Amino acid sequence: MAEQSGMVRTAVAFVLASAILGRMSLQLGAEETQEEKDEYSTRLFIADSDGSNMRQLTNLPEYQKQGSPSWSLDGKLIAFDAWKPQAGETFSDCRVIVVDADGKNPREFPDAAMPSFSPGGHRIAVSRPAAGGVWVIDVNDPQMARPIQVDKVGWGTDWSRDGRIVFVSRRPSMNLTVVNIVEGTVDRIFDKEPSPYSNIQWNMAWSPDGKRVVFKGTTHDGKQHVVIATVAGPEPRTVVRFEGNAGTSFAWHPDGSRILFLMQPPQGKLYQIYWIAPDTKEPPQLLAGQDERRHYSDVSYSPDGKQILVSCHKRTPQAK
Repeated sequence: MAEQSGMVRTAVAFVLASAILGRMSLQLGAEETQEEKDEYSTRLFIADSDGSNMRQLTNLPEYQKQGSPSWSLDGKLIAFDAWKPQAGETFSDCRVIVVDADGKNPREFPDAAMPSFSPGGHRIAVSRPAAGGVWVIDVNDPQMARPIQVDKVGWGTDWSRDGRIVFVSRRPSMNLTVVNIVEGTVDRIFDKEPSPYSNIQWNMAWSPDGKRVVFKGTTHDGKQHVVIATVAGPEPRTVVRFEGNAGTSFAWHPDGSRILFLMQPPQGKLYQIYWIAPDTKEPPQLLAGQDERRHYSDVSYSPDGKQILVSCHKRTPQAK
């Protein structure tokens, strides 16, 4: 199932050279409500792990769309994507912003979205709406002078704690691809059998032990699945953990015990944060402390599991 790739060898060379020196989109647009741009805005908030005690992360009002948050494993940095719809920008104009954990000291990386930190926190895997594909950029290089392309047409990505990168691919069919840039291998979840999904969404998440990936897939007959794929071992396996109208963002608790994702409550239109235990068949449970007046679109755990980052919608006067 593994294959050698010249692209991977290039990435390996980059990583090794950096160590020696001292260290397109399948879809454009993130999951969002149909909102009037002058009435609503989307901001990043930090909260306790149960969704309570929510407060705004950054003071960047010019970016009315903020999403896809990612925390570095040392807890010192936070990355997210952002754009300015009030200035006529769309997701195609997206950039990644990196801030300190207190929300200060922002630095921008152009043409980048859906960031995920490397295990050491020195690099970020991103998708690039304009250039296309999955890339690795240096966290200390906002000018992106030396980006490394991992895949020409991949989309959405997450970096495991043991150094592997997963992303959505669609050639020859819809799939999840796992690249090990150290060993120089490329594995695909659906390799020996046809993919059951006509679409696989961005913002998937690795389990802390690097053995599984959770993602949202849409079947060929239109069913929406929250899927847990086991990628360790010779034969990948998939389990449909939930069937229903779920969002496209997932967060796996650092101890592996639960997965956060977004879905609509039975009696509501706003997406709320739910959790599931990955190894049971219990239905999703509503996260207890969240604000039911908000519409959530992205979620991420802190490295210690004590806090969460959320991207959420609320009427602009209240969101500031």
